[in-house]
Amino acid sequence: EAVVGEDLARLDTTVLARFHADLDLERTQHADSARLQLNAIRLIMRHLRAGQYRGSGVGS
Repeated sequence: EAVVGEDLARLDTTVLARFHADLDLERTQHADSARLQLNAIRLIMRHLRAGQYRGSGVGS
């Protein structure tokens, strides 16, 4: 993405701020994705364990 301007110091500050904001957003999205994956794994494990006690586990 281009940033237009003639003041190099201001451009530097603007570009760095944008990079930091993008990095923060990426980290947040990665953390949210990891949280969803862990919740899905926990749910699957809970169902598999419940199936062991009922005798209807995977492969029965």
